[in-house]
Amino acid sequence: MKKLIFIAIMIINLVCIAKNFNVPSGFATIQEAIDNSSPKDTILVDPGTYKENIIIDNKNITLISNFVKTGKAEYIIATIIDGREKGSVITITGDNSLTVIDGFTIRNGKAESGGGILLDKAHPVLKNLSLINNSAKLKGGAISAFFSEACLENLIIKNNSTTGVGSSGGGVSFMNSKASIINSNITNNKASFGGGIYCNNSQLTLIDLNVNSNEAQTKGGGLYFLNCDDQNLLRMKIKKNKVLHEKGTGGGLCFESSNFIMAFCDISYNSSANAAGLFFSYCTPQILNSLIYKNMAIYNGGAMKCDHSYPKLINVTITANSAEAGGAIFNTRSSIPDIRNSIIWNNRPEDFIKDYTSKFKIEYSNITAEINGLGNLKINPKFIEITKDNYRLSNISPCRNKGNSDVKYNDFDGSRNDLGAYGGQKGRW
Repeated sequence: MKKLIFIAIMIINLVCIAKNFNVPSGFATIQEAIDNSSPKDTILVDPGTYKENIIIDNKNITLISNFVKTGKAEYIIATIIDGREKGSVITITGDNSLTVIDGFTIRNGKAESGGGILLDKAHPVLKNLSLINNSAKLKGGAISAFFSEACLENLIIKNNSTTGVGSSGGGVSFMNSKASIINSNITNNKASFGGGIYCNNSQLTLIDLNVNSNEAQTKGGGLYFLNCDDQNLLRMKIKKNKVLHEKGTGGGLCFESSNFIMAFCDISYNSSANAAGLFFSYCTPQILNSLIYKNMAIYNGGAMKCDHSYPKLINVTITANSAEAGGAIFNTRSSIPDIRNSIIWNNRPEDFIKDYTSKFKIEYSNITAEINGLGNLKINPKFIEITKDNYRLSNISPCRNKGNSDVKYNDFDGSRNDLGAYGGQKGRW
């Protein structure tokens, strides 16, 4: 009996041993290698252009290029999966909790959703990929995720689009999903909603992203969030995104019925008809240690517009934004921004505009506008060099040590809080 058990265990172990496959020396196509793989197998793809639309269905495998073995970025450029505009380049479905794709260029996909990669109830890790020139009719020019949980790291998502009326997520789209995107560049993507990233009823953690020069027709040139809670946006650069429609809103970011924490972010040079930097509707966000500057709206809300929202801003610098009304913040429908330890300075034609239902709560801040509040100042903050967008405080700035004296707001060196984006315990960024 013991001998039979031992033999059975040995058979199971032999069956479960992971194998390594090679394309094209072992299999002519990537799909053929996938079809012959088992859980935990690794498929190594040599440099070349593989004109395929591959499907990974309920297989926990690892698909890599020689980049993984060498660390040389030229292997990402040289190992191409080309969808030939015949569908999603890669489709991943099922409980693929261990699926890893690492080190490829993914291009020329064209599908209803997920031109580059379509995720359906999948759980992959996508690393070191360049997704370029993919398109979808509805959602996710480069990547579209439905009911999925994904980790995306070190991606270039560039020149992708969604083309249909009301389409979303020129770069990436998430529906009923959870994901992290880390250390990635999302540039020159286009959609109706969310030129770079679209998120609906999903939870995202975004860290060290450049979201640059994306376009939306209607809302969210850079990013658009709808019905999303518990979003985290950290160390992001959201620049030069735009919304094109004459009544469009949220050039950089648009949040509707969504809540988030944003910290250490640079939001600048975005444009739209309204709310060039950020738009909030029915939101209660927190923005910490961030810069919002040189955003331009045609009508209202150069830096941001609040609609029935209650944002909390701590150690934020808002400067050199412009609009027809409310160069810094346009406040409407019972909105109450709570602003502390911040600098709101030199926005055109004025810092604040509000309707009769709204108000501002501002304390220990340096503001151009005449708004009473505990510890507020109205004095040139003396940034280091505004012509080079250096909005750190000079050594002679009157905004040093002028924040709330409560120790919980102290600077990282233990001194009293400095006003603006670089003050407070997390001000060293």
